[in-house]
Amino acid sequence: MDKGPSRKEKVMILAKFMVWIFCFFALILTGCQQKSQERQYTEINTAAHQGPVCPLAQSVAHGMRGAPLSWVIPEGWSQKAATPMRMASFYLVSSPEAIDCSIIALRGSAGGLEANLARWAQQIGLEASSDNLKYLNDSAESLNTQDGLEVKVFDFSGLAFHAKGSGQSMMVAPIALDDMTVFVKMTGCVESVKQNRNSFLKLIRSIVRP
Repeated sequence: MDKGPSRKEKVMILAKFMVWIFCFFALILTGCQQKSQERQYTEINTAAHQGPVCPLAQSVAHGMRGAPLSWVIPEGWSQKAATPMRMASFYLVSSPEAIDCSIIALRGSAGGLEANLARWAQQIGLEASSDNLKYLNDSAESLNTQDGLEVKVFDFSGLAFHAKGSGQSMMVAPIALDDMTVFVKMTGCVESVKQNRNSFLKLIRSIVRP
């Protein structure tokens, strides 16, 4: 007479069943994690390519979707491809390391003008004192972009020339749009910034909202 599986056989069957269940859920969990990683990678890549890459041969470039702008590259300058942080970067063809010029867009007021002036001063080794900030505000040059946007240009060269700092200088032009601020910024040694000042101002004046 068949007595059925013994106790030992029942334990073996149960053990095999538990192993099968464990493997099944492990496969499901692994698949979910892989999908999550793939989705995250796709989202990061999408954000990184919001700024279209503009060929250097073109004289007019376009910014990222969040801040649609166009501009004319100054004579003697060339433009690098956009990056996740920068809408555009420019350099002097005859001396690529002389200056670093960039166009960056940030949401809202990006911390406010006074806080930004203080931070920029410290970036080039200047003291962010109330006197220095007042000098920057009082000496700022006002101009208009091609389509009428009012812009103030802050030139740190005067302070940098007299200060015993890093020898670096900077020019910055914040441009307030509807829900963001675009910063046109040039850095380099004091002499290089002075030599490229007019080209920098031409770049700002050429900016247009399509």
